[in-house]
Amino acid sequence: MVIEKRVTDFDSLFPEDVNQYYDIANKFLNLSTEDHLTAFQISKKAWVLSDRWANIAANAGKLALKEKFNKTDLKDYCYRKYRQMQYIHEFTRMLWNKGEQESREKRIGM
Repeated sequence: MVIEKRVTDFDSLFPEDVNQYYDIANKFLNLSTEDHLTAFQISKKAWVLSDRWANIAANAGKLALKEKFNKTDLKDYCYRKYRQMQYIHEFTRMLWNKGEQESREKRIGM
């Protein structure tokens, strides 16, 4: 499964961040529930990227003035990217935790 990149006016402001967003989203979409080690890696990357989008949203006013965009639209765009990365982070972290617990139980013989 692949999420198609949807081009917006804001993408030109953050090309690397947008590419990382779609990379993580595609890894998440193709993640198996049994692959808790990959889930951990995705979780860490999503957390970092969610923080990045939150910082961009916090500076939306300055960016909007500089780039001649509507502040509210830019902030909403960044917030949506932030929320998706937060969701991916939380879900993959829970998946990793469950996988780690199952691995421990197998080692102990429960």
